[in-house]
Amino acid sequence: MAAYEEHGFGQPDLEPMQVNWKVFNGKWNETLCERFVEHCVKAGLGEGDPNEDELQQVMNIFWERLEHIRTWIQTNAPKKTETAEEAEIRSAERHHANLEVARRNTRRQQVCISVDSVTPISDLG
Repeated sequence: MAAYEEHGFGQPDLEPMQVNWKVFNGKWNETLCERFVEHCVKAGLGEGDPNEDELQQVMNIFWERLEHIRTWIQTNAPKKTETAEEAEIRSAERHHANLEVARRNTRRQQVCISVDSVTPISDLG
């Protein structure tokens, strides 16, 4: 990857797809994105003749997905001062906290739905 970034030697391939996490916005990942778009066109995107909007949409999805994965890696990787076990514990604690928030929001939606479905007393009589 470094040789490609600096001198253009070697080429990224889709199988297996190897992302250059060290130089995220570099030539390697740009070429990988181009190859992914080509793969999508060959697989039938836009019936083999996609317009510019479709191509741009595939590129956007590619970069958004890579950004999401990079964020997940950075969030869950051990910090400089912690061990792998401590990082795993930190990740599990954050996951449980997120589940608690999701439970509250789900419960709130259930209560709102049940209140909306109740017939007012004035309409009963």
